[in-house]
Amino acid sequence: MKKKNLIISFFFMCVLVGSIVVYLRIDTPPPDIRAVSWNATKAQIKANETALLESETPGQLIYQRIVFKSIPAALGYYFNQEALVSVKYVAINRYEQFQGCVREFLRVQEEVERQYGHPELTTAEDFRKAIWTAAATQAVLQTIQTSDKNFIWILTFDKEDQT
Repeated sequence: MKKKNLIISFFFMCVLVGSIVVYLRIDTPPPDIRAVSWNATKAQIKANETALLESETPGQLIYQRIVFKSIPAALGYYFNQEALVSVKYVAINRYEQFQGCVREFLRVQEEVERQYGHPELTTAEDFRKAIWTAAATQAVLQTIQTSDKNFIWILTFDKEDQT
C-alpha cells in the first residue's frame, strides 16, 4: 500500500512539473505573429513567411505590403543573437487627421483583444496606447505622429525575457 501511494505521488508530481514547464516555455509563439515562435532564426522565418522580403540586415527582416486583419501594413522581425525577440506591424495608411488613425487603431485593438482579452493599460489622451501581457509576450499597440506630421499605428509583440 505504501509503495502504491509513493508511485501515485510520484506520478502526480511528474504531471505537475510537466504542466509548469509547458506553461513557462519561453519559445511559445505569441498570438498572431504568423505561425513562428520566439527564438526562431532568420532562416526559419524566411522559410515560413509568405510575404515578399523587402530588406535584410544582421538584426532584422522587413516585409512590405502585408495585410494585418485586412489592414495594409509593413512587418518587421527583430533578432537578438540570431533569435527572434520582437515582431512589429507598422501601418501603411497615413492620416493627416488623428481621428482617421484612431478608427484603424480601434479595429486593430479589437483584433488583438480577441486573442489577449482586454488590455492591461489603455490611454486616450493626445495619442492612444494599449498594452497586453500574456505568457512570454508583451503586445503594445500605439498611435504615433510621423516626421511628416501624419498619424499611424504600430503594433509590437516583444518577447518578455530577451536573454
